[in-house]
Amino acid sequence: MDCLFLYAQKFTEEKVKSETFVVTIHAVRQRRSRLRSRKWATEFYKFLKDRYQNRLTRCVLYKPSFKLRALVILSWPFFSNNMKEKIFIVKSHRDFAKTQGLPESDSVKKT
Repeated sequence: MDCLFLYAQKFTEEKVKSETFVVTIHAVRQRRSRLRSRKWATEFYKFLKDRYQNRLTRCVLYKPSFKLRALVILSWPFFSNNMKEKIFIVKSHRDFAKTQGLPESDSVKKT
């Protein structure tokens, strides 16, 4: 868990050079997924809030597991208003395209 968090922290500090950016977390639904950890999610939220609150445009949770979705919903009243506007939970690629402002492609329309 610590290695994943440190990698995410190092990557955002070194690679993100633009003024604003979007973080997309593809929360896989595996049994032993590290993203389901409450401690990891809490630390990552604090990291984003403390260092990148002004630069972060959106934080998208794409297909989150039940536990991660429940954690976000239960913690929602304690988030700052600024972060509440930036966090989105999406369940499908169509919803993801809408939150990003992307046009629908032919493959999306067929499904």
